[in-house]
Amino acid sequence: MSTDYKTLIERAAAELKVAGAREVYVFGSAVKGAEGPASDLDLAVSGLTSVLG
Repeated sequence: MSTDYKTLIERAAAELKVAGAREVYVFGSAVKGAEGPASDLDLAVSGLTSVLG
């Protein structure tokens, strides 16, 4: 995993935790070490409350 991709994951997880997430999981190409220029970031998040009314 590239340093830039790892930094992006860490920043996303930190922001989600500030928003109330209890757990943040990474899956997909990032876990497999197969990320590329067109890759997205796959995250599963638990613990966030709905803000939709």
